[in-house]
Amino acid sequence: MIIPRLLPLAVLAALLSCKDSTDPRPRPAPAPVLTSLTPATAVAGASSVTVTLKGSGFSSASQVRWDGADLPTTFVSNTQLTAVVGASRLAGFAAAEITVHSPPPGGGTSQPALFTVFGAGPLTWTVSTVTVGGRPWDVTIAPNGTAYVTRINVDSVLRLNVAVNATAGTFPTGSWPYETTFNASGSLAWAAHAVDHTVAVINAATHQVTNSWLMASQPIRLRVNREKTKLYVTHTDGTVAVVNPATGMQVSPPLAIGGVLNGIALTPDGSRLWVANTSGLVREIDTATDAAGRSITMGGVPQDLIVSRDGSTLYVANEVGWVGVYDLATLARLDSISVSSAFGLGLSHHGALLWVSRASAGIVSVYYTANRTLAGTITTGGTARHVAFSAGNTAVIANENSAIHFARLNP
Repeated sequence: MIIPRLLPLAVLAALLSCKDSTDPRPRPAPAPVLTSLTPATAVAGASSVTVTLKGSGFSSASQVRWDGADLPTTFVSNTQLTAVVGASRLAGFAAAEITVHSPPPGGGTSQPALFTVFGAGPLTWTVSTVTVGGRPWDVTIAPNGTAYVTRINVDSVLRLNVAVNATAGTFPTGSWPYETTFNASGSLAWAAHAVDHTVAVINAATHQVTNSWLMASQPIRLRVNREKTKLYVTHTDGTVAVVNPATGMQVSPPLAIGGVLNGIALTPDGSRLWVANTSGLVREIDTATDAAGRSITMGGVPQDLIVSRDGSTLYVANEVGWVGVYDLATLARLDSISVSSAFGLGLSHHGALLWVSRASAGIVSVYYTANRTLAGTITTGGTARHVAFSAGNTAVIANENSAIHFARLNP
């Protein structure tokens, strides 16, 4: 009987190392990470622009993309690429997501960076107005296109067909519906009713109320987390209730913020909820622990809040005449945009344009987010309240003076 000899461990390790080094299979490429884009803007009419992208995980096979379309790309190093944006993409106003894509094995597509082409002159919109009555107040559009407008004088929610600038029916919910909000898929909605102190659950396929419950005080704004395990409801008594979205049962103790909580916004990743009261305070809530965190004392009368698409910036409409722009990492104020009677806020597709409804002026002012300069103005008349955007980038404006406005950017 022959007993095989065992190889020493050092020899075995060397053989295995040699096998790995000669393995014909390609190693998986790292996932590209994009950390900066320079420049990130251009003016309409430029002949071309060469952009520099910095990050990590780049390779000679990496491709820079403009809204998913390949750009001529030059590999500089595994931390830097350059790409050329041609004149055809710079002819007029544009907003595009710039990404880096590395092919498999491994690889993938980086998080996007926004590139904005400023218009050569003021931007203009074609506006269609539909008279509906009932004091339209809030407009909310789900990712699947379902669109609701609350009408506070007739205790009902109006459905919209945004594609054809038309209404699509109405249904009752409760007394004085202030706001609706949808879950991520658009299958469910919730409505807050300030007069009868209720919150209603709505089946967004049938547009019927399937449940409702009584709140301790007047509910006004509300948001649901991505897991549909928590519904956050702000109240006129300064509290934020945290309840089960299906039953209304308390999930966490209410948070006492103070004032009338008329502003609310979730960060894109859902980790933070921001609320604002009309006494000048903006407060952060950790949605994992439901604990109040950092705060901004801005004074005035804060109204609507909105967070940038990348989660880096908070915009706060202040009705006394300005919009505060804050860095969410440090809470430093980046800018104060002078806007009289600022009330509602909306961000266009890709987040390149900030829309500000000026309630008492009957005007919506639109600003470039890249440099916070005025891009254009829409005159609505009446009392413009809230703004929302469809997937097709149509802006819908609720006008308290009994009208809905559909605004589409002119080429």
